[in-house]
Amino acid sequence: MADKDPFEALEITATLDVAQVKRAYFALLQRHPPHIDPEGFRRIRAAYEALMAPGARGLAYATAPIGAAEELARWHGRWDAPMQQALSHFNEASARATAIESFVAGASRMTLSGAAAMFGAPGLAGQGDGGDG
Repeated sequence: MADKDPFEALEITATLDVAQVKRAYFALLQRHPPHIDPEGFRRIRAAYEALMAPGARGLAYATAPIGAAEELARWHGRWDAPMQQALSHFNEASARATAIESFVAGASRMTLSGAAAMFGAPGLAGQGDGGDG
């Protein structure tokens, strides 16, 4: 076979799906019928037979060149929005955690009279900070 990659000859990405291989073959058969384009027919027929032989499709799939750009585009299409959403949730949670830490740190340093003054309990504001008041 002249083409090293039978998937490329059938104009499909590498796959183990028999139905996809057959669909590609029959679609190309319409464009390259044997009585009009014998060389094109031989090329796609050789690719089809190479992929339909027992065990050959798996070997061709394993040795097919990786379409890195297509795979990356598919990955971005699948994961960019969820990753952005997760990052947004993380940033919001981080901001809330920082606010809580700041509140707890401030409250831990607060005296009883300072808390009474802050939270509007004027009867407690004048009491001592000994903890018995």
